[in-house]
This record gives sequence, C-alpha cells and structure tokens, in this order.
Amino acid sequence: MTALAFLSGWSAASYALAVVVLVVVLFFVLTSLRERNRPPNFNYLMPLLLGKLNMKTTGPIGLVRMGYEKCGEIFSVRVLHKRITFLIGPEAQAVLFNAKDDVAEQAEVYKFTVPVFGPNILYDAPQKRMAQQLKFIKHGLSGPAMGIHGQKIVAETEQYFGAWAQEGEVQLNEVFNELTILTASRCLLGNDIRERMHKQVAKYYLDLDHGMTPLTFFWPTCPTETHKKRDIARDAVIKLFSEAIEKRRQGPPQDDFMQILIDSKYTDGKILNNTEIGGLLLAALFGGQHTSSITATWVGLLTHTHPEIITRLVEEQKRVLKESGGKLTWDAFSNMTLLQNTVKEALRLYPPLLMLMRYVIEPAGIAYKNYVIPKGEIIIAAPPVAHRIPEVFKNPDKFDPDRWTRGEGEGKMDFVSFGAGRHACLGQKFGMLQVSSIWSYLLRHFDFELIDPLPLVDYSGLVAGPAGRCRARYRRKKQPIV
Repeated sequence: MTALAFLSGWSAASYALAVVVLVVVLFFVLTSLRERNRPPNFNYLMPLLLGKLNMKTTGPIGLVRMGYEKCGEIFSVRVLHKRITFLIGPEAQAVLFNAKDDVAEQAEVYKFTVPVFGPNILYDAPQKRMAQQLKFIKHGLSGPAMGIHGQKIVAETEQYFGAWAQEGEVQLNEVFNELTILTASRCLLGNDIRERMHKQVAKYYLDLDHGMTPLTFFWPTCPTETHKKRDIARDAVIKLFSEAIEKRRQGPPQDDFMQILIDSKYTDGKILNNTEIGGLLLAALFGGQHTSSITATWVGLLTHTHPEIITRLVEEQKRVLKESGGKLTWDAFSNMTLLQNTVKEALRLYPPLLMLMRYVIEPAGIAYKNYVIPKGEIIIAAPPVAHRIPEVFKNPDKFDPDRWTRGEGEGKMDFVSFGAGRHACLGQKFGMLQVSSIWSYLLRHFDFELIDPLPLVDYSGLVAGPAGRCRARYRRKKQPIV
C-alpha cells in the first residue's frame, strides 16, 4: 500500500489529529535544540526540600555555591518568572563585566533603585544620559578630589573618636555605620548639610535604606509600609538638598562633590537641575556608605582574631607616619600597603555586594563556549563564590592579607568586589580611602578586644554585613602614634 493510498482512507478528524501531533513533535524538537545550547539548569528545589540547602543561614550564596559545585562555571536557575544565569570564575564572569551596554544593560535589573534615586537618574535615564551622569560621579570621586576628601575624612574621624572615653564597650558595626555617614556627608553633601541638616538627613537615610529589601528587587512599588516611608523620606531629602543647592548657587563655590555636580554640564550644554543633583547625591551616598561601614567592621573583626596582623599594622603606621613627618597625606595612605591589603582581603572574604547583574538585550543572545544565553535573561556574577575558588586564591577560606603581595588575584577578573571591566565601581578609591583612614586612626590611638565570636553573614538585605553582635572593648593607648 502506498503512502497516498494509506492517507486516502483517513477521515478529516484523523488529518487534524496528525497535524496537531506533528506540530507538538516539532515544537519539542526545536525546544530541545534550543535548550541544548543553553547553560545547564540547576534545580535547587530538591536540595531545598531535602534540607541540604538552608537559605536562612547561607542566603542565596549557598544556592550559587551548590550550583557551581554541581554544574561548573555557568548554570541557570529559575526564580518565579525570571530565568537567571550565573557566571562564576574569572573567565566566565568576564562575559558579564566586559559586555557592552547594547548587549547586556544594567538599567533593567537595577530598576529597584529608581524610587530612591528618582526619575531620569542613572538606571531610569536614557543610556547616553546615564553615561554622562556616571562621568560626573567619577569626576567627583577620583583624581584631585581624593586629596580633599582624605583631609575631610581624617578631620571627621578625629572629631568622632575624640569624643570617646578613656575606655569602654562599643558595637563595631554601629560605630562604623555612624561614622561613614558622617564622613560621606562631609565629602559628598558638603559642609552646609553636614553641619546644619545632618540629623534630618541621617533619619531620612535610614528610611530610604530600609526601603531597599529583597522584595524591592522584584516589586519596587509594592505598597508596603517600608516603601511608603521610603517615598516620604525621598521627597523630604530632595527638598532639603534643593534648599542647600539654591543657596550654594548664589554663594561662593566650595570644594565638595555637590559643587562638582552644580558646575557640571551635559554635552548639550544644559546644567543639572536641583532634582538631578539631589538624585546623584543620593546615588553616591548609597553607593559608598553601606559598603564602607560593612568593610570597616569586617576589618576590625578579622584583624582582632589575628593579633599578629595587628602588630604588623601598628608597625606600618609608625614607619609611614615617620616618613611623612606625621602628616596623613594621600601619599601616606598609598604607602600603607599592609593596611590596604588587609582592607582588600576583608572585601575578598566578605564582599558586601553579593550579586552583580546585567540584563541581556542582544537579540542573538550572548555566547560563551558552547552555550548561548538568550535575550531576556539576567546574568549574574557572585563575588562571595568567585573569591573562594581554590584555583584562583590558595586556601581561599583563610584570612591572609599577604596573598596580595605574593601575586594572587592579579587577573583582571579575579577580584570583583568592586565589579570590573566597563562598569567597575566609581567609588572604589573613595571607599578604600574611607576605610583605611578610619583604621589608620584607630590603630594609632586605641587597643581593642573582641567580646563576641566572629559572626555569620546577614543575608536579609540587598547588601550583606555581619549578623548579630559585634561588640568590642576599647582602651586608649598610653602613647598614641602621631
């Protein structure tokens, strides 16, 4: 019997059924071919149900680490309606950090910042306008401005700790949170806001900060109580900033970040309006305050569980201060190699930013080795996992500031606490200066003894710091190093 004769005996219903079956088969074949080129999928639901994945103690990093151990440097997971691909390790995460803006953009994944920074600021602005705004921020947080920032940070630090008693007990995380807000206010917002409106801004800042939660990432406008307080606080802060900006426009120029923004112009010749300046001030404040306070806390916790490092750090302070004639200049901080390596090592072990993200917009997707990450997917690099790969960092769980002088982590994509590539953190130098300045002063004037054991990491927020108490006893040195 020929095929034609065979088909001629079919009914219309049979023809219809055959077409449906053919379409379904073709769909699954094409889907299979497409999925074959996609990164391997990591199903975390089973480990989660079996209790092998405790998100309460490990946060999302436990999931990423388990996915890396099972699937390797590239794998995907599905979270609600979003498909996410993780790129772990120097070679893989270079795909994310080196991607051009027309291939993988930041705006889509950082939309949760818009209610805080405001409309048409950074991730809510057109790509060209955002690039110009980032240049304004870079100009204010690098180059000649760093020397001025350094002097202000030192003065603010001396004033803060000068009010301490001869001895006492403190919570390190609370101390550094307060101090970094003060130093950031002085450098970024200016003397007028620091001296006249600091308490108001600090109060509103907390409401803005608490308004950025994991829920915010998925639903920035969800009508929660914290989001309502966030919105009220932003309106109040922008009003305060606008008043200060207007007074500044009419008075003599000052040497701070606000002045740099007031004097800046877009390529079309337009100056920034008060709302834009206010939004960029908030962006700079948020970009550095949290990460600096958390890093300063980890530096204190890690060094004081390794007293041999403290001894060497104190000796370095004596040597550098002697060479600089007792002056804490930008060059002096640059010569504090061990202190800077200690800060960097704290950032390697406990990076405050758990995940650095992009959104694939290239229609053809992004190719990596034998895989293609399609348009519409989120790609993520996870510094806490990348920094503990033994092939990149020897004995990765060990606190070892000297690893940086031995040449470990020299690759461009090895150490990514500040990101890397096209959109590395613009405030990297400012953050390092802030933390180094604070600990330079403390090492020269105080002795500390930790009360609590080294804490775990708190994964409840978008920025991860120490969980629990970070208490320490302090005593002023009989002979401070000056």
